[in-house]
Amino acid sequence: MTRLVFLALLGSSTAALAAGGDVIRDISEMSLEELLNPSTTVASSKATRLRESPGIITVITQSEIERMGARDLIDVLQLVPGFDFGVDVTGGVGVGFRGNWGHEGKVLLLFDGVEMNEPLYYTLVFGHNLPLHDVARIEIIRGPGSAVYGGAGELAVVNIVTTTGAQRRSIGAYGSVGTTGRIPISRADGGFSVGDTFPTLGGLDVTADVFAGTSIRSDRSFVDVGGKSYDMSRQSQLAPLFANFSARVADVEARLILDGYRTTQRDGYGEVLDRAYAMDFPAWFASVKYELKLGDKLSITPRIEVKRQNPWRNLDAEPPVQLNLVATRARANVTASWDPFEALNLLAGVEGFIDDVQEGEESVVGGLVAFDFAEYGDEDSFQNGAAFGQLMMQTELFNLTAGARSELHSRYGGSFVPRVALTKVFDRIHLKALVSGAFKSPSIYNIVVSPDIRPERARVIEAEMGLQLLDFLYVSGNIYDITIADPIVYFFDE
Repeated sequence: MTRLVFLALLGSSTAALAAGGDVIRDISEMSLEELLNPSTTVASSKATRLRESPGIITVITQSEIERMGARDLIDVLQLVPGFDFGVDVTGGVGVGFRGNWGHEGKVLLLFDGVEMNEPLYYTLVFGHNLPLHDVARIEIIRGPGSAVYGGAGELAVVNIVTTTGAQRRSIGAYGSVGTTGRIPISRADGGFSVGDTFPTLGGLDVTADVFAGTSIRSDRSFVDVGGKSYDMSRQSQLAPLFANFSARVADVEARLILDGYRTTQRDGYGEVLDRAYAMDFPAWFASVKYELKLGDKLSITPRIEVKRQNPWRNLDAEPPVQLNLVATRARANVTASWDPFEALNLLAGVEGFIDDVQEGEESVVGGLVAFDFAEYGDEDSFQNGAAFGQLMMQTELFNLTAGARSELHSRYGGSFVPRVALTKVFDRIHLKALVSGAFKSPSIYNIVVSPDIRPERARVIEAEMGLQLLDFLYVSGNIYDITIADPIVYFFDE
């Protein structure tokens, strides 16, 4: 069980979001009122103003990313209260949030709404892997997102949103080179970007981004727990290869993402290895959604998403690091949003996914067979179904958001998480009070090696207050209490 209390004071620098074909504006051109009132859907699926949204939300725009000089998602998140990073096994850099290690599926990363966490462990690997050049904004829930997104959003949710073709209307290329001084070229990358709309084709909006590069994790020495070390300057290479394609016409949107990320490292499972090994994370993601509008008050949005990931892949002929498992997740959901009155919105939906695992060449970690279905049973696929609902109501006293999500998994059973949020915006003040349930779903690997495992559960109580002190200064602070029960932590034991 973990209990944490934290106070964060923030100077507001949130820029307005560009929607549809609007041109993205620089924050220097905007008033404080515009900066404080962008719309976001990350916490509720229904567009709300940032200060009224039912969550502790941070939105970082393209202009802010450029001004902070960020070259990597790590650079951005380290400036957001609560986020920090640490090293996992085999050189993987993972994320922590609010003092809890979130690397193993407790922080959800979405790229244009597509889930990037891999199903085997639910991990995310950070470090020179995702492009920031065409990012319109990054929406962050600094708190639980399970009621909206399920069991990978227990602690926080990060959604990266790229620009549309209407916002780009251009073809371009970009590149950068960096040095540590000790290493003449420690980082080099570049990309190609195109986007436009075609009125003669029914307003077809298309974008294409391709990003590639090479870098080193560090030019320092890595020292393991036993005191053995190695020079990272030539043995910690990172090689991103990322492509993102989208097409939208009328209310239909299709997206394809290709990822060919590779890392190189000598820090294995608790000790420095005899030589450097390459680790690959090949993956592809595809999604299609359609917003069916039945009048001005009712819309129904079906969505299909498929992803195929081969994370932590190492095909080196020698142990101790060898893993080759392919996980496929097919997901479908339908969401209905109804506005019976101006001050009331009702949202409901159902969702289901199927996970399937295929074993490639023999997978070995530390000289042991790492994944053997014959040992744990013949089951190599899992199913999960969910239903969710949400009510958003505006009154003279406060705005109320109440919702819940219920899931049933074929292996570990059911999960239920409610949430209630009260928000209110006055002229220069905003107030938020939130109580949320959250959970971390066992990953495929958790289930296989621990057949009786149950979901990790959390209860989070949060409050936030913001105050405009001057015409150009807005300050906000939040407090929270997190209680985690039945924590799930993956570890390697020879």
